[in-house]
Amino acid sequence: MKTLAAPEKDVSPSGTRSKFIRRIPLLTSLIFGSLWAFMYFFFGRMHAMWQMFDKEFPLVVAAIVGVHKGNMSPLTGVLFAFADGMIVGGVLGFLFSRLLVSGGETSP
Repeated sequence: MKTLAAPEKDVSPSGTRSKFIRRIPLLTSLIFGSLWAFMYFFFGRMHAMWQMFDKEFPLVVAAIVGVHKGNMSPLTGVLFAFADGMIVGGVLGFLFSRLLVSGGETSP
Protein backbone atom coordinates (compact mmCIF):
# COMPACT_ATOMS: atom_id res chain seq x y z
CA MET A 1 0.00 0.00 0.00
CA LYS A 2 1.37 3.34 -1.05
CA THR A 3 0.76 6.44 1.04
CA LEU A 4 0.55 9.88 -0.42
CA ALA A 5 3.01 12.28 1.14
CA ALA A 6 2.80 16.04 0.98
CA PRO A 7 5.00 17.48 -1.76
CA GLU A 8 8.27 18.79 -0.45
CA LYS A 9 9.11 22.43 -0.81
CA ASP A 10 11.94 23.25 -3.16
CA VAL A 11 14.63 24.50 -0.80
CA SER A 12 17.45 23.30 -2.97
CA PRO A 13 19.99 25.76 -4.29
CA SER A 14 18.55 25.33 -7.77
CA GLY A 15 15.12 26.49 -6.53
CA THR A 16 16.65 29.58 -4.99
CA ARG A 17 18.64 30.15 -8.17
CA SER A 18 15.54 30.00 -10.35
CA LYS A 19 13.75 32.55 -8.13
CA PHE A 20 16.74 34.84 -8.39
CA ILE A 21 16.93 34.43 -12.17
CA ARG A 22 13.25 35.34 -12.48
CA ARG A 23 13.87 38.55 -10.51
CA ILE A 24 16.92 39.68 -12.49
CA PRO A 25 14.94 41.78 -15.04
CA LEU A 26 13.12 43.64 -12.26
CA LEU A 27 16.32 44.23 -10.30
CA THR A 28 18.27 45.48 -13.29
CA SER A 29 15.33 47.70 -14.30
CA LEU A 30 15.29 49.37 -10.91
CA ILE A 31 19.08 49.72 -10.76
CA PHE A 32 19.45 51.12 -14.28
CA GLY A 33 16.46 53.43 -13.83
CA SER A 34 17.80 54.79 -10.55
CA LEU A 35 21.29 55.31 -11.92
CA TRP A 36 20.08 57.04 -15.09
CA ALA A 37 17.73 59.32 -13.15
CA PHE A 38 20.51 60.13 -10.68
CA MET A 39 22.87 61.01 -13.52
CA TYR A 40 20.28 63.31 -15.09
CA PHE A 41 19.55 65.03 -11.78
CA PHE A 42 23.19 65.23 -10.64
CA PHE A 43 24.56 66.73 -13.84
CA GLY A 44 21.57 69.01 -14.33
CA ARG A 45 21.89 70.27 -10.76
CA MET A 46 25.67 70.56 -10.97
CA HIS A 47 25.57 72.70 -14.12
CA ALA A 48 22.22 74.39 -13.36
CA MET A 49 21.46 74.17 -17.05
CA TRP A 50 18.10 72.40 -17.10
CA GLN A 51 17.10 73.82 -20.48
CA MET A 52 20.23 72.39 -22.10
CA PHE A 53 19.71 69.04 -20.40
CA ASP A 54 16.10 68.93 -21.54
CA LYS A 55 17.26 69.31 -25.14
CA GLU A 56 20.48 67.29 -25.13
CA PHE A 57 19.96 64.49 -22.62
CA PRO A 58 18.85 61.30 -24.40
CA LEU A 59 15.34 60.88 -23.01
CA VAL A 60 13.79 58.35 -25.38
CA VAL A 61 10.42 58.01 -23.63
CA ALA A 62 10.01 61.79 -23.49
CA ALA A 63 10.79 62.05 -27.20
CA ILE A 64 8.20 59.37 -27.99
CA VAL A 65 5.56 61.09 -25.85
CA GLY A 66 6.44 64.42 -27.47
CA VAL A 67 7.38 66.54 -24.45
CA HIS A 68 11.11 66.43 -25.13
CA LYS A 69 10.96 69.42 -27.47
CA GLY A 70 10.13 71.96 -24.80
CA ASN A 71 11.28 72.78 -21.31
CA MET A 72 10.43 70.29 -18.59
CA SER A 73 10.57 70.64 -14.85
CA PRO A 74 13.52 68.82 -13.26
CA LEU A 75 11.16 66.32 -11.63
CA THR A 76 9.59 65.47 -14.98
CA GLY A 77 13.04 64.99 -16.49
CA VAL A 78 14.04 62.70 -13.63
CA LEU A 79 10.89 60.62 -14.10
CA PHE A 80 11.50 60.28 -17.84
CA ALA A 81 15.15 59.38 -17.20
CA PHE A 82 14.00 56.74 -14.70
CA ALA A 83 11.58 55.30 -17.28
CA ASP A 84 14.33 55.16 -19.92
CA GLY A 85 16.69 53.43 -17.52
CA MET A 86 14.02 50.93 -16.52
CA ILE A 87 13.39 49.97 -20.13
CA VAL A 88 17.08 49.48 -20.88
CA GLY A 89 17.62 47.64 -17.60
CA GLY A 90 14.64 45.38 -18.22
CA VAL A 91 15.86 44.40 -21.67
CA LEU A 92 19.40 43.76 -20.44
CA GLY A 93 18.11 41.87 -17.40
CA PHE A 94 15.90 39.69 -19.58
CA LEU A 95 18.81 38.88 -21.88
CA PHE A 96 21.09 38.16 -18.94
CA SER A 97 18.53 35.87 -17.28
CA ARG A 98 18.06 33.97 -20.57
CA LEU A 99 21.83 33.58 -20.75
CA LEU A 100 21.93 32.17 -17.21
CA VAL A 101 19.04 29.78 -17.89
CA SER A 102 20.68 28.42 -21.01
CA GLY A 103 23.95 28.05 -19.11
CA GLY A 104 25.85 30.05 -21.67
CA GLU A 105 25.28 27.43 -24.36
CA THR A 106 24.39 28.58 -27.82
CA SER A 107 22.52 26.49 -30.33
CA PRO A 108 24.15 25.83 -33.71
